[in-house]
Amino acid sequence: MRTMHRALAAALSMLLFTAACTTTSGGGSALDTWDLTGGHAPADVGWDTDLTAMEAEPDEIRLPGGVVLTEIGRANVSREEDRLRSMSVTFPTESVDDVVGRAEALADPLEVDLDPIRRWAAANTDGQDTTPGGALANTPSTNLDADTTLSLSTRAFPEGDAVLRVEIFWAS
Repeated sequence: MRTMHRALAAALSMLLFTAACTTTSGGGSALDTWDLTGGHAPADVGWDTDLTAMEAEPDEIRLPGGVVLTEIGRANVSREEDRLRSMSVTFPTESVDDVVGRAEALADPLEVDLDPIRRWAAANTDGQDTTPGGALANTPSTNLDADTTLSLSTRAFPEGDAVLRVEIFWAS
């Protein structure tokens, strides 16, 4: 009986912790839409100020420069003091061609240099590259505003699947 009470208390604690970390002051879930267009402090996004790092699957992330990320597999955020410092957004695993299409859709309006990803795709179509751990490519960083940079990275796995990741960094 004591073990069941402990398990129930632990489950309730996790539920309360999750609710505390994901509820905005307006009552909505901070995990639905992350709007980083007005700043990159956790409070600007609607997150708890005690949050030091977070991994989630938001429906949408809005960034400066009109960038909107959707169909997100996972987003990881780290912060330092009262500001977010970096965010990594990973999209679901898909074919190399689909990764390139997604990268092109993100990169074109921002004028991101996609040559590294195009070379990567040529070497990884049909799982040609068997680099241990998967073949990688990274674009140069592009400024979204005076404080925010974005780059794209890809990883192809020997079995033929691949992923696209968007890396965002804030200078201050």
